[in-house]
Amino acid sequence: MHHVTTGGLRHWEAKALSALADVETDPGNFLMALSGLPFLDRAAVVEALRRRAEHLESRLADLNRDLMEVRPVPCHVEAMFAYTSSRVACEQDWVRSYLADLANPSEEQEHPE
Repeated sequence: MHHVTTGGLRHWEAKALSALADVETDPGNFLMALSGLPFLDRAAVVEALRRRAEHLESRLADLNRDLMEVRPVPCHVEAMFAYTSSRVACEQDWVRSYLADLANPSEEQEHPE
């Protein structure tokens, strides 16, 4: 019979929380971390996602600042900035919405403790 060691579990938890917090994480790793939410400490998940939201906010500010510094630019460059900003803002909205869901869980969303 196989089982997870305490050290292995701690390593997995750290990797999962890191994937939740780090906006540079491969999307597959982020989704894998989301799949493990029932096995992670809710407070640690909330903190990781708050860090992610903060990073996304900073990234949006950086994108806006960078665009202001290089304007005027051709239309295709404006489009590139707009596309990237839209993706970041969309993810930021999703993270904020999910954090709100975690703050007010329904019975169906409850994580096993």
